[in-house]
Amino acid sequence: MGDPEAMSSKQDIEHLSGCQVLKWFDHPLSPGRPLPSGMPLEEWDGTNIYSLKGQSIGIDLADIKAKVYRCSRNDFDASFSEGSSVLNFEADPLVNLVHLRFNPPVQAVGTHVAGAKRDGREYKVSFMLLLADGSKSTPFAVSQKGTFSSNRDTAPFVGAKADTANPIVEMYCDIYPTGNRDEDTEADVAIGDLYFVSSLQG
Repeated sequence: MGDPEAMSSKQDIEHLSGCQVLKWFDHPLSPGRPLPSGMPLEEWDGTNIYSLKGQSIGIDLADIKAKVYRCSRNDFDASFSEGSSVLNFEADPLVNLVHLRFNPPVQAVGTHVAGAKRDGREYKVSFMLLLADGSKSTPFAVSQKGTFSSNRDTAPFVGAKADTANPIVEMYCDIYPTGNRDEDTEADVAIGDLYFVSSLQG
């Protein structure tokens, strides 16, 4: 079984058979009504679980806060595409913020990653997967880089396609600002629409 193949653009995963897109404001518990902007996801009310047809995607909220937004000038003005969904995570800087669980495991997954700041600094994206055999994988040999800004469609994409015999059980990601500032311990990270493939079809 080989290591997962890194995908650095959403087109890479969109071309896979069976690719689906999860928009965070389209929650199964609120059919036909997008979640209101700024709504927190909570374990106690089940909003941290996106139960889709044949696929469950869970968000680990043990040490973090996660809120749903939409990318726009008047809402979450970041470097995602205009109108895309945003899931913003906030926690102590030492916590690996984004942690998603997939049941059943997925064959591929990816998302754009950014932060709430717009100060023009650069950041690196940490991206790690837990596979069905218990091993961990960091598909990118060199971290994807981004810039804190509101320039649309510039947030870096991180994704991976796994071996069909060893699919993806969990996904972790975070961002690390670069530079010399003392405050370079970023405590927020946001992800955009989630692209995933439950099972590859050839």
